Amino acid sequence: MRRGLPRNGLRRVAVPQPIQARAEMHTFVPPIRGLVLDENITGPQPGGAAVLENFFPRTTGAKVRRGSVRHATIGTNALAFDGQTGNFTVGQVVTGGTSGATGTIASQTDGGSSGTLQLHDIDGTFADNEALTDPLGGAAVANIPSGVTARGPVESMITYRFGGTEKLFAAHATSIFEVGSPVEPDETPAATVDGQTSGDYSIVPFETAGLGFVWALNGSDLPRLYDGTTWHQIFSTETYGLAYDGGTVLFSVGATVTGGTSGATGVVAKVVGNTASGTLHIRSVTGTFQNDENLTGGGGAAVANIPSGVTTITPYKITGLSFTLDKLICGCAYRNRMFFARKNTMTAVYLPVEVVSGAASSLNLTGVFTKGGWLEFIATWSSDAGDGIDDRIVFVTNQGEAAVYSGSFADASNISFVGRFDIGSPPLGKNAFLSVGGDLIIMTQAGWIPMSQVVGNDETRLSAVAVTAKIETLWRKMVNDRGSAPWQAIRWPERGVALISLPKTDANQDRMCLVFNVETMAAAIFTGWDVRSLARFDGNIYFGTSDGKIMLADSGGSDDGAAYVARAAGLAERLAGGLPMTARLARAAFEYSTDFNMRISIAADYGYDFPAPPAAMEVSSGGAALWDSALWDQARWDQGLDAPVKRKSNWEAVGGYGFALAWQVQITIGSDVAPDIELQSIDLTYEIGNVVTG
Repeated sequence: MRRGLPRNGLRRVAVPQPIQARAEMHTFVPPIRGLVLDENITGPQPGGAAVLENFFPRTTGAKVRRGSVRHATIGTNALAFDGQTGNFTVGQVVTGGTSGATGTIASQTDGGSSGTLQLHDIDGTFADNEALTDPLGGAAVANIPSGVTARGPVESMITYRFGGTEKLFAAHATSIFEVGSPVEPDETPAATVDGQTSGDYSIVPFETAGLGFVWALNGSDLPRLYDGTTWHQIFSTETYGLAYDGGTVLFSVGATVTGGTSGATGVVAKVVGNTASGTLHIRSVTGTFQNDENLTGGGGAAVANIPSGVTTITPYKITGLSFTLDKLICGCAYRNRMFFARKNTMTAVYLPVEVVSGAASSLNLTGVFTKGGWLEFIATWSSDAGDGIDDRIVFVTNQGEAAVYSGSFADASNISFVGRFDIGSPPLGKNAFLSVGGDLIIMTQAGWIPMSQVVGNDETRLSAVAVTAKIETLWRKMVNDRGSAPWQAIRWPERGVALISLPKTDANQDRMCLVFNVETMAAAIFTGWDVRSLARFDGNIYFGTSDGKIMLADSGGSDDGAAYVARAAGLAERLAGGLPMTARLARAAFEYSTDFNMRISIAADYGYDFPAPPAAMEVSSGGAALWDSALWDQARWDQGLDAPVKRKSNWEAVGGYGFALAWQVQITIGSDVAPDIELQSIDLTYEIGNVVTG
């Protein structure tokens, strides 16, 4: 008999024992690195987020953003009507009898039986020929065979800042409005500039000795120059005012007016007034007009009313160019000199030092670039975050090339070509760049590329060294979905934030923008913010929307009255080295001064699936009961040190089984009080292996 075998001759085979469950605890680092979408799922670094919406990543945690408040409105939704039997009232809600659609009346044009209602806050779709009523007796029939004429986007926002004066303007396709201090946020103010054909401007502040200006260039209208009082149109000749009275036929723009006695002539650029009396804005003047002489031209007829002669309307002009000034599409201030790009060409032009008027010089860059196209924008680039001798001017093409120059441009001997560089892919518009710490960061189809990385790196590597490298997949998706509209970016130095518009190109797209912590370049998404254009005014950020609103960012506890959800999810981690885990309890630790409801959950095996968010908590201005009143570090984003800071972290039962676990947190904000909430850590207790019973 063999030794070691049982009598039946069969060898015993060991049966594996079930993995004994053991309890463990893990503390997750909050998402201080922001969104991280480029790391391998099997070993992510701590502090990254797979989802980060309406949380701002800071060095100490992730802060819930504040809301946005409607500051002003430009343009309206036009609802034409006829068959009126009762007058409508501004401020009332008009309702469609068939559709049930509603809208608040901002203003109206009432012609008796017919007219037009200018509406905001439309809910639903009005139908042609349906009855329209308001609560105070207004009654008519909709006359909209093509539907309501929708309000257009705020394409540009403009800040004028000089000395102690600061003003804010907003532009849509045809007009510019001053919106710094609107009478009512829902009422469109009178336009300061009318008759434009595009609202997509390149905005360039510029100062001369004792004077401050801001340029607005769109490449289809004559340049506009604001001097703190007046938006001047810039011609190649001076513009004069020729007052008239005794008119019998109104003059027309473009006509040549002639003095019957003097023989002087001028081309009519604008008519201010009516048939009987007013002022002709004329340019290309020859001779000297006389008082009381007959004026004729282009069918117009009147009598000159100029006892002191014609007046100078604007002293500013740009001369010396072979093309009309409406072709200037963008600009840049460099070494106290204004530079411009000619639309759809490789030609740049520039003025003398410290002037906004005069003879321009040209710089033909056709032979510098190798990929063709045209100049998309001009910007400056510095190595020391200031204005100094190392400053350079950068000409960027729509094909993704950059030509860098230095020098004063006083003459040919003071123009130095630094080099031509590939930036990897085309830029996302003429305003798709930002200066941060002196570096020029360009928004391209491949990512947000620092100029400092362009030099010395092959263009194939630029996406890897881009600011957006950690969110490259998200960036490329946004470009694919929204890249047909021009993008904009702005830095908010008071908060250490950079915002990038993600303009809606379709009405069904979500409202959102990208935000970055400029100290760490950690990124997040803000949903609910429909950002088409951006401006910094009075220390705050304002954004223009796709439907004509100007919103004050980071203010209040709702988005124009609507609640929003802050959602975050960490990167899934294999806490047990590949063994299965069962999540049991979790808690999120916060510092806050405004109370809130929070829901924590666990995602297993990379399946981020949020449960329904919690209800918003109605918060009073006094917050909740004091738990710990110690003040914490000075906040950069959304600081609120006027209320005592509290801390809480409550354990909650959670579910989740898998080989990799991730935390998920949701907070709903929807009150009159701005939130002050920062997520600072997340703890999880879990069991490793299978639970043995019996």
